[in-house]
Amino acid sequence: MPRKPRSPRFRLGDINELKMIGQEREGTAELEDVRRWVGIAKKTKTLRTHSQKWDAVLDYFEQHGVEEDDIHLWRSYRSLITQRNMGVYNALLELTDIIAEDYYREFFGKPRLSGMLKRYQADALPLTFMGRSEDYYYTYTHAHEHPIALVSIPRKGSTSVWNWLALPHEVGHNIFDNVIGYERELGRKVRNVLAEQRFRIPGGRLPYRLPKTALMEIIWNFWLDEAMADIIGTLFAGPAYVMARQEDSCDIAGDLGGAHITLWDVKGMEMMKHPVCHFRVCICTEVLRRIGFAGDAAELDLRWKDLYPGITEYVWFDHTAGYKELFRISRSELTRAMNLLLDVVLDRNMRVLNNNGLLDIVRYSPEEHALVLEIEHELTRERPRIPGNARPRMILAASRFAFERAPDAADLIHENSVKGIKKLAKNIRPKKPRKKSGKKKK
Repeated sequence: MPRKPRSPRFRLGDINELKMIGQEREGTAELEDVRRWVGIAKKTKTLRTHSQKWDAVLDYFEQHGVEEDDIHLWRSYRSLITQRNMGVYNALLELTDIIAEDYYREFFGKPRLSGMLKRYQADALPLTFMGRSEDYYYTYTHAHEHPIALVSIPRKGSTSVWNWLALPHEVGHNIFDNVIGYERELGRKVRNVLAEQRFRIPGGRLPYRLPKTALMEIIWNFWLDEAMADIIGTLFAGPAYVMARQEDSCDIAGDLGGAHITLWDVKGMEMMKHPVCHFRVCICTEVLRRIGFAGDAAELDLRWKDLYPGITEYVWFDHTAGYKELFRISRSELTRAMNLLLDVVLDRNMRVLNNNGLLDIVRYSPEEHALVLEIEHELTRERPRIPGNARPRMILAASRFAFERAPDAADLIHENSVKGIKKLAKNIRPKKPRKKSGKKKK
């Protein structure tokens, strides 16, 4: 006879149900953590002026929950609050906040953009913090209504002012994502312009059996966000920005094994978001030419050619398939596509920008450049005289020029730049209307 089934010694639950309840409990605990740290933020000296924004942070996480991508977002907020409360990095973060605010206001403070739809409120300035990465900057700005934009500063290079020229790039990301509908409208116009062209791309089969006519559109679709951040960065900081990008691109080229190489994970359908590191610099120098700095662009192009002579084409590899070569595109064809893209980005009116072109809003000007060069020479003096009408961002650009000219004076350049940025911080804050004085009429 078959045995009777043995009575279980304990009850076993449904694993999926147990996991769900456990996740709900974790989510509740995370929200309690948000409430606790938001309370600390509102009492922290360097964050007190953003008190209402911290209420909005709490509202955001209570509405969206603390899960998936928002877990990483919350941990960054928490890192920022922790650092500001402890005060360990305040000397650095006070300065990077000033620079980020200067660029942010330089764009969104323009009367032409009055009433434009933005994700953040008008005074939701970016805040900086020392992020998890030791080597690179990044920014938290997605398609959500994040109440405070976050920019992560890497430990590497943080003690040299001229290395903060990544900040205009990061603020560029904030701008591109902050203006509601900008990426969608610009992406559509760029695709339409590229679709009208036929690009010469030699070789066999392309990934997913793509027609060659579509390949250039797909490449620039992957690159658009990073290319826009570089374009805006160049419009903010001019030649100094390009100098900094040349240095960064050399590092990336070393990691990839060549300045002409880029990667496309075909199976994962993911291409590198940054343009090929050699070509990335070429985009920036072309922007310089278009805003009237052809001589500076030519000098930077010559240095780039000396560093990487003979690059006439760029190669895509699938690194997940044993570094299989996928295809090559000539530099001339990619440049042709870039020029079409820049025609749209810089000059075409955008509905989301109140029917303005990007150059109507932001442009590194000859007047600003003259001040930058004046500051540059002051930064290598023992007692510098910084023009009182300058802006902190001009000191940032000048520090790169000074460092390139006199690298042996690096310590002095950094110290003078720090003092100058602090002194000029007042020049970026909107002036409060003066109260009318006088006797009241009887």
